[in-house]
This record gives sequence, structure tokens and C-alpha cells, in this order.
Amino acid sequence: HDVEFHIICEERKHQQSVPRYGGDAELTNTPDRLWHGPACQLSYRLEGRDLGWHKEVHAAMPEIPLIPPEAQALDTGSSVFEQLTRELERLDFPVMLLSEWGQTHRLVTLLTDPNTSETRQLVILDLLRQFPDPEALPFLLKQIEQGQSPEQAIGALSGLGHEVVPYLQHLFASQDRAVSIRAAAAKGLGRILRADGDAEVTTLLLEYLSNAVSKITSSSDIEFPVLTEVVWAVGSIHHKPTVKLIGRLQDRLWLIYDNSPEMKKLRDVVSVVHKYMDFHQI
Repeated sequence: HDVEFHIICEERKHQQSVPRYGGDAELTNTPDRLWHGPACQLSYRLEGRDLGWHKEVHAAMPEIPLIPPEAQALDTGSSVFEQLTRELERLDFPVMLLSEWGQTHRLVTLLTDPNTSETRQLVILDLLRQFPDPEALPFLLKQIEQGQSPEQAIGALSGLGHEVVPYLQHLFASQDRAVSIRAAAAKGLGRILRADGDAEVTTLLLEYLSNAVSKITSSSDIEFPVLTEVVWAVGSIHHKPTVKLIGRLQDRLWLIYDNSPEMKKLRDVVSVVHKYMDFHQI
């Protein structure tokens, strides 16, 4: 085996069971190191090496005895583990370990389980974005089509690189899709563009930007979330036509009287990208 997972659980935790560094010991809200009560400390070794990862789990209210005095003589161990098991089920770190260990099939099983909370689904989608795996592709596409956290699913989809460009192009170009979906697709295409320099993605985004700039006469002509993400995406393209296009967009935006948060954000993004491009043209 490659991984050894260690779990130490104590009904009355002794002082040495709390690590001096790592895990909870470095958090500002770390539990009192002298607290005595039911607790579990988790750690693991990878190929025999201790990586210094620790996680301590304890009851939510340590100052109140978890076990009634009359029950202590019966089976205190099982009562303690019931309490600690409930606490463990509430935490997301096991899901993070699955991602770190490449257990995508188990993450997908949790993602598609109807009993999995929406909060945990979002955590899983974010992990699939950070640690992409082609095994998750059909399940991510299903999430998007069913409208289950589609923006986050698109973010996870973009991590798969050039393979998913056709899917993202379709989402980006579909006018019947919600603006938030198209904006998420633009963001995903931008991520692939920065990573791979995909020529097909470059052409698609520049065509959209060129058409958008030529049609802008008022705020009603702007799809703010989509255009903002497109500008961020093309910010990594260092050639003169793109610089001129961003410059034209900047000039047009400041001719429109609009102090909305969406316009402010778009102007800020255009300004940052324009300055960045100017710097690289020097």
C-alpha cells in the first residue's frame, strides 16, 4: 500500500496528542491544548513518510460532558464514537483527501448522490477544478445540463484543457443560455487560452470582442458578465490588434453615463488589461 491513514481517538485526550505545528495547531481558533474530552486526531503517511498533515476533531461543546454519568459504566466507547462520527461527517477534509489521492470516482459518486448537500457539492466541484481528471467529464456535463451549480461545473470542466473546448464554445455561443452560464464558459475558455495558447479559442474570443465593441452605444448593448470575462481572457494575448481593440473599448465605455456596479467592474477590468498590454508592448 502507498498510504497509511492513522486515526487516534481518545475519550479523555492527553496533552501530547495535540501537535505543536500543522493542522489545527496553526489556526487562530485552535482548541485549548489542555482540554480533556473525546477527540480524534487524524494523520497519514505517504510511502512511509510523515508529511506533517494533522487534523483534530472534537465535539462542538467540550465544556459539557458528552456522556451522562449513568451511561459511563455501560459503554462509553460507543457513545464517544457516535459523537465523533457525527463531527467527522460534518467536515469536508475527507473529500479533500480523496482529491489529493486521485480518487475521482469516489468524488463523482458523492457529487451525484442526491443526499450530498449543496455546500459539499460546491466543494467537490472546486476540487475537480483544481485537480482535473477526464473521468469526471460526463458527470460535469450532466451537472451543467441539469442546472445543478452550472457555473461551478463549468469551472471544473475548464480544467480538462483542450479536450473540452468544443463544449465550452457551444455554451459560450448559445444565446438561449443564461448570461451567467455564458460568462462562466468565457472564463473557462480564458483559462485554457492562458494555459495552452489555443488558436481556436483566441479567434472565438476576439470575434466576440470585436463585434461587441462595434455595437456599443449604450449600457443596454453590453452583456456585462460575458464581456468582462472575455476582456480578462484576451488580456494574455500580446499583439497590436488586440491592444487597439481594448483601447477602443475603453474609450467607448467612458462615453457612456453609467455608474452601475457592473459598469464600474468592466471599466476597472478594461483599464487593468489595457495597462498590462501597454507595458508588454514597450
